[in-house]
Amino acid sequence: DSSQAGEVHVFGSAGHFECKNPNRRSEALRLSNVEENCKAGSFQNHLSSNIVSMAEAPSGEGYWALSDEGIVSASGSVRHLGDLAALGKVNALSSSIDIAASPNGKGYWITTSTGVVYAFGSTRWHGATGHLDLPTSIVDIEPSPTGDGYWLTSAGGDIFAFGDAKFHGSAKEINLYRPAVDLISNPSGDGYWLVGSDGSVNGFGSAKFHGSLGHNKLSSTQIIGGHGTSDGNGYWLIGHRGGIFAFGSAYYAGSINASATAPVGAFAFDSVNKGYWLVTKNSPAVPSNSGIGKRAIFSNRLHRVWLVNDDETVHKSYLVSGKADTPIPGDYSVFSKSRRTVAGHDDISMEYMVRFTWGNTQAIGFHSIPNGGNGEPLQTEAQLGTYRSEGCIRLRNDQAKELYDGMPVGTPVIVTN
Repeated sequence: DSSQAGEVHVFGSAGHFECKNPNRRSEALRLSNVEENCKAGSFQNHLSSNIVSMAEAPSGEGYWALSDEGIVSASGSVRHLGDLAALGKVNALSSSIDIAASPNGKGYWITTSTGVVYAFGSTRWHGATGHLDLPTSIVDIEPSPTGDGYWLTSAGGDIFAFGDAKFHGSAKEINLYRPAVDLISNPSGDGYWLVGSDGSVNGFGSAKFHGSLGHNKLSSTQIIGGHGTSDGNGYWLIGHRGGIFAFGSAYYAGSINASATAPVGAFAFDSVNKGYWLVTKNSPAVPSNSGIGKRAIFSNRLHRVWLVNDDETVHKSYLVSGKADTPIPGDYSVFSKSRRTVAGHDDISMEYMVRFTWGNTQAIGFHSIPNGGNGEPLQTEAQLGTYRSEGCIRLRNDQAKELYDGMPVGTPVIVTN
């Protein structure tokens, strides 16, 4: 399969974390390898299904990711506390759609599209809508500030309050132009915002309106969810192509280049509200007519490199920064490698250089984001997916090492548009 789930894009103050397999192995998990950890920055080669939701740890030192098959992966310092796959609670009529962490970080809830709620760790079950014949599916579970309750939201804008979560109104009081996709509670729990797939935002209770994308004619911008600031004075909306829209006091830390990646399936925000993670549903497929066997493929237009195994499975794919129309499309091969090297001007240095062709005066290859003479990187990781290089192809440092380790001299390199 040339498409892979779970590429993690990190912005602002959010950290890079390793995702850990649960502490038991079962067929229900459908893990596609036997590694104890998958690499920071990706759930690739770890899950065979799509990531649909994330829940950040209150400490900001990790997060949980939920797949549509009910599998939970823990990243960073958080612990795996159970999931639906291990319980055998996933079926064709009810997929997992959302995970929410308790405020103390010691548990989480998972809800299905039919409104069945499961509690793990220290969280308690407070009710569900699974017994109701709802006209639309459940799309979100949102914990109350105390963790002693939660709200469930349907695509039709119905809101159901359980435990100490208070009901402040629903879409029955307004006209939704598009389905609801998320509910954002304010820090006090005395209000919430209902987010529509068209970017509309409606405030209830004490939640104040800070702006929206509704009626702005951005017809191609499908919103998948939102997140509120810790001070209650702003929120973010997240687009399915990686766009981040900040309102009020929300801090903008960057977004994904829409042409360079697959649709976003899940997101999470760090505890200081200065960074966030976006996870794609699937990485783009390997370009057609791009060779056979073990090889690296570089698409200049898509700003992406694929490392392909002998059996045609994709080992990894990476978002990169290169130079437009450089090098020209064709078949090349790795002819030398250097753990560290220099650009030959302005004291610029880089790591994990893998050379496969020549420019006018210097070799062209893959390498880490370069550092200038002052030791500072010449671009941010958030700028990967845009043209930034003078000829070579830049990767995030840990991914440059992966490519370096996986491409011995002689490895074919296919360059496509």
